[in-house]
Amino acid sequence: MLLDRNTPPYCRYKSEPMLESANMISYWDRPIVTDETVDFSRPNTVFIDRENTTALVIDTTVPLTHNRPITEAEKITKYENLAL
Repeated sequence: MLLDRNTPPYCRYKSEPMLESANMISYWDRPIVTDETVDFSRPNTVFIDRENTTALVIDTTVPLTHNRPITEAEKITKYENLAL
């Protein structure tokens, strides 16, 4: 999906919230529906592998070098309920 012509070329593309193939589903910036209420259910990207019935949840961040361990621990804690 392209945006207007006045924006720079690298900003014109707006990705779809869901892409699907025969074996994979990709969600981009879309909430994940669960059977229980989960506080954090909107990671950046989710890849669902239909063959192996697994999902890869990706939530990106750009911490400073000295904050990396703290940021990693926060992300793991934040999405722990979603993993269950």
